[in-house]
Amino acid sequence: MVRSLRSETALDEPEPRLAIFGPPAITRRMFALWRAHPPLQAKFDLGDPLRRRDYALWLSTEGSALGLDRRSVDAAVALARQGALLCPTPPPWPAQSASPHPSLPRMRGREEDANIDAWLAAPIAWEFGRPPGGVPMPRALALLWELRQDVRWHFPNRTLGDVLTYLGWCLTQGVRDNCVVPELLAPALAAFLDAPDPAFDARSSAGGARHSKAPCRASATAASTDPRSRPSALPSLPSQRA
Repeated sequence: MVRSLRSETALDEPEPRLAIFGPPAITRRMFALWRAHPPLQAKFDLGDPLRRRDYALWLSTEGSALGLDRRSVDAAVALARQGALLCPTPPPWPAQSASPHPSLPRMRGREEDANIDAWLAAPIAWEFGRPPGGVPMPRALALLWELRQDVRWHFPNRTLGDVLTYLGWCLTQGVRDNCVVPELLAPALAAFLDAPDPAFDARSSAGGARHSKAPCRASATAASTDPRSRPSALPSLPSQRA
């Protein structure tokens, strides 16, 4: 019963695949309904913010005829009214964008640029000074998450799995999109990504197969190859087919 309630509540959360378009957001339930009904697709172009607003207004009067309960309709309308850029998700670490490097407002030379690069490459302290699950987070990636709305919505970074998925995207699609500089990540992430996993070492000593790379690296890489884990800047909507 509890799992069912959580699932229902999750359907009233913002649809992450449309986050790249900015506010207003629509719910997962609204997006599923839109994909299942070609007339809605023809009537409401979800790439247009005004059409997303119109879709929410239309749903407020017609939603019950489509089988939606009042709670889901109210959630859809409330989300469409909310300016997501004015209500950013708080970071799961001390906000890095609130404490810029002291030299940023000044004219910079090569020495200052090197200092800023080192500042961006340094891992931040979170969870009371410790990275979650031993995963380092370079300040550059923390700032990327804080300053890009679509990234915040797509990668919540609340669990170890969230963080690995985010790192996987940063190391692949983020680099391809020119929003991540690999050289800034190496100091904090190289040792972590290449470290053997103690659990597999223990299995190896007991006669099991030995793995030289940590599974966290494999998890991050596998997550990055899943198209669902990429908030791409493509101008088109996701496929309308289920």
